[in-house]
Amino acid sequence: MKKVCYWCHKDLGEKEGEDGDGVFYSVCDACSDRLRLEERLPELVRAVVALRKQRSRKQYRPVSAVADTIGKLIQQTNEMPGYAGNYAQY
Repeated sequence: MKKVCYWCHKDLGEKEGEDGDGVFYSVCDACSDRLRLEERLPELVRAVVALRKQRSRKQYRPVSAVADTIGKLIQQTNEMPGYAGNYAQY
């Protein structure tokens, strides 16, 4: 059975143990990463707003500092015990 990414339609090879002409849909690693980021987008936006409020006297952090903070937030989320790619469960 052919295995294909549901989102980007990339060919993922053959599904082991399955015969036939059917198509098995899954999600490739690249699309999986993109979906996890989209799930976290509201949380990331709140982090950016909080950073800007801290610097309310027009002393905004450079974009690279905001990006570093967001990167740290993503890393901390990924390191949470039992994290399965869905922050809504917390």
